[in-house]
Amino acid sequence: MLGAVVEFLMEKLQIIRMHVHIASFQFVVNSCFAKILNTRSKDVVNDCQLYFHFNAFSDIIAKRKQKFLNKYQNCENLLCSVVCPI
Repeated sequence: MLGAVVEFLMEKLQIIRMHVHIASFQFVVNSCFAKILNTRSKDVVNDCQLYFHFNAFSDIIAKRKQKFLNKYQNCENLLCSVVCPI
């Protein structure tokens, strides 16, 4: 559920400085996990994120970028091939 909300927010936000925003989002998520779990240990937070299959923002963005590039490369649209041939 939390992952779906985060992905929805990422789709709706325009990210200009990607690395700064990724770190900010990851900090917020880590803080939320720490409050929910009532702990200050980063190891506990990271382990719980791993067990809940909650991916880091950098991983989510890398997957989305790869998915976009694959679709773009396989696109048969003439405009896509003229503007930026891969």
